[in-house]
Amino acid sequence: MRYCLEWLFAPKVHLYTDRWVSRSADRPANRPTCDQAEVLYPKELSMKFIQAVYVVNELHADIAAAQCEMFGYQGLKVIIKPEAFR
Repeated sequence: MRYCLEWLFAPKVHLYTDRWVSRSADRPANRPTCDQAEVLYPKELSMKFIQAVYVVNELHADIAAAQCEMFGYQGLKVIIKPEAFR
């Protein structure tokens, strides 16, 4: 099976088990069909492309920030946005 980052922008994205999300007409072209969509990529991706990490609460924000710092990624935005996980 071939994996492609473009699949995140498909008209319909498989979220989990029996849940599918359809792309809305007003969705900006630079945003994935679903903010929770994931894609498995068989190779390493550079962290320089990651602009922000969304988390559900302050505890997760602290954990994400600590992990980023531990691996040398200071300055990465960690944004608390619980509505992205609904």
